[in-house]
Amino acid sequence: MASDKIIKYTFMYWGPLLFKCKIFPEDLKAFADICVKDKSKDNRSNLAGVIQEEYTIDNEKFSQLISRYLHTYSAAFQAFFHQDVIGGYDINAVWVNYMSAGEGNPIHIHEGCDLSSVLYIDMPKALQEEQKNFKGNGAGPGGITFYNQPNVPGYIASNVFRPETGDFFMFPALLPHSVGPYTSKCERISISANFSFKHQPKGPGGNVHKR
Repeated sequence: MASDKIIKYTFMYWGPLLFKCKIFPEDLKAFADICVKDKSKDNRSNLAGVIQEEYTIDNEKFSQLISRYLHTYSAAFQAFFHQDVIGGYDINAVWVNYMSAGEGNPIHIHEGCDLSSVLYIDMPKALQEEQKNFKGNGAGPGGITFYNQPNVPGYIASNVFRPETGDFFMFPALLPHSVGPYTSKCERISISANFSFKHQPKGPGGNVHKR
């Protein structure tokens, strides 16, 4: 009988590659060591955040530390898009964000690059406790939201995260994202970076991708 037949199906992993991993503790300390509050490296004029302290970081030092994690991202890229990242990445910009109570980041994108990332150096316990006590919807205080498309039934329109210390995200630079403000009297520290492909893949960026 037809009702006894097994119906085979497949589904598409459709949308942006939003990558997340954990930084090893020894590497996290090394990343923290290259973060300096240097007024001569004030980066606020280049950024959308409502944050008073944002400073550029040495690209070369960051590149040495992030190398192994970019290799892991390349493996995820190959699994997601069924093609390799050829030639690796150029680092366009790196900066540290020292976020305080009442500060945040509106919905924005990163232009002039292919990929962006955020690495959480310190998510203080006071902020974590505020997140646990938050009763509303969404990412909550100090959380990050990535927006893929309008919020309509049947679509995954966004991904929300309440990051922990050591979390590392990479995502398409044009993927809109935002960070909510918080009230705890503490400092939330993160490193952001922009990257470009040395050799532009055929899949992302609007070109047809065949499976």
